[in-house]
Amino acid sequence: MCVVFYCTVDATTKVAWVENVRSYISSRINFITMTALETPNWNGLPDDIIISVFSYLSLQEKYHAALVCKAWYECFLMPPVWFRFRSYFYLPKQDTTLRIINRYAKYIKSLYIELDQATRNNRDNACQVLTTLSRTGGRKVSSLTIKFTGSNPLFFSGQEFMDALTSLFGPPLEGVQPPTKHLLEVDLSGLNVPYSDGIFRILGENNPELQTLNIQNKILVCKVTSAGLLEFVNCCTKLKDLRVYHCSMSDEILEALATEDREPIQHLGIACRREEKYSRDLSSEAWCSVVRRSPRLRVTLWFDHTCPFMKIAMIMKRDIPIIELRLETSTRLEAEVFQAVLYYHSTLEKLVLFTIKSRGLNEALLYLADKCKRIKSLYVNCILRQNVIERILNKYPEMKEKKTFLLKSESPEPEVYVVGQEVDEHILQL
Repeated sequence: MCVVFYCTVDATTKVAWVENVRSYISSRINFITMTALETPNWNGLPDDIIISVFSYLSLQEKYHAALVCKAWYECFLMPPVWFRFRSYFYLPKQDTTLRIINRYAKYIKSLYIELDQATRNNRDNACQVLTTLSRTGGRKVSSLTIKFTGSNPLFFSGQEFMDALTSLFGPPLEGVQPPTKHLLEVDLSGLNVPYSDGIFRILGENNPELQTLNIQNKILVCKVTSAGLLEFVNCCTKLKDLRVYHCSMSDEILEALATEDREPIQHLGIACRREEKYSRDLSSEAWCSVVRRSPRLRVTLWFDHTCPFMKIAMIMKRDIPIIELRLETSTRLEAEVFQAVLYYHSTLEKLVLFTIKSRGLNEALLYLADKCKRIKSLYVNCILRQNVIERILNKYPEMKEKKTFLLKSESPEPEVYVVGQEVDEHILQL
């Protein structure tokens, strides 16, 4: 580097300027040298780290990352990158996703499909992914999640999804090598189509290792009968997490879960809706039998705004080890909160209330704060007294620190309860 000065200042000033320039140049050289030494060599990262990072990226992000260098592109082509596959269908043409599925289907272990079901092309592409997997020999898929994000078209029955899932859940097609792994986790809570007993009979008969099943979707009427669910439970003896609607449950199912020839179940999620007007209640004896067999069992109980109000107190039995209770009925609930504290004070960790404000509710929540020592999350959609909120948060500082609460003393807008909108999005994420 050459520095030339043109000036008419005296020699002393000139020497000072030169020294300043030399000092500046020296500092920049040191900075550039240290930066070069500290900057990671992305091209030299171990392949296993790159593959691990790639596995969490979306398909488009994987493509962009593969263009960084040759080493990353080579990792992009390795099978472990595709063990965890997430596919999104929002555009008419998804040729790239389908090509990847055709090429790497036999390596996929965890599959997540998200789509806007309002468009036929999206539905066809999602079903094609399922069909491709069912025709793949030696597939390794152990986890499956499907989520609708749009609105169902008029008169939409979802039969194409039922056909694709039947093929995937069923026995291997003729000439196709059987899967090397059984399904372990199936989440169909986001698939807003009416289920039938047949699909779960096929699932249970061909995937006896299944551990998790969630079928609490938002379809208006649940068509899964207690007889069909009982047949499924008898097939899957290693079931650990089951989430269904209360109308599909029965004493016989609880007794089947309590048999000695199966793994103890760890979690039951039960949702109660309009069908409770016609369904039978579960007996305390049946609950006691399953709790004795599975002492670590925890239950999530959910009531939405369509559930007959008089059924709530009947379903909330003392013998149920409830860890999470959701009362989203938009009615006065202070009596139900007192009942929940009386029955579940030793197990309750999360309470969600969609209700209307009242003096009794404030007293009920203070009673809950005093008795439920394990409470970790509390969400209440209506207005509470400020001193009540302060007493609760002072008693449970971890709740305040982790922000696992929704307690408000004033609202900038009038409270309006929207029928059908049982849970806010931010509550679901928490």
